[in-house]
Amino acid sequence: MADGVTIAGAGLTTTGITLLGVSTGLDPAVLIAGFAGGVWAQSYYPPTHWAKRVALTTLAAILAGYLAPAAAAVATSYEVVRNVLPLASLQLPAAVVVGLLAHRVLGPAFMRFASSKINDAAK
Repeated sequence: MADGVTIAGAGLTTTGITLLGVSTGLDPAVLIAGFAGGVWAQSYYPPTHWAKRVALTTLAAILAGYLAPAAAAVATSYEVVRNVLPLASLQLPAAVVVGLLAHRVLGPAFMRFASSKINDAAK
């Protein structure tokens, strides 16, 4: 039964993410790729309540929607990458990676960076 609830929640969330992408101007394909990365990340977490899993994957999708196009643009600023892969083909893999790393890597790294800047400003 829990698997059915999770699948239904994922379906509703994917629909919601698509509508969010359309309403905010974010690319729905990038959001869904980020959602896939967030779901992939959930396979490494201990079992949690389904609502928390849906919330975490939705947040991963939204972060991917904002960060993946920028990451792909930075990657294509290097001529070696630009000659092999165009910007459009890098956005979806970047979104999956951002969704996968959003909670375990990117969030803690951002918190460490912000903490160090706050400590530097206090000195």
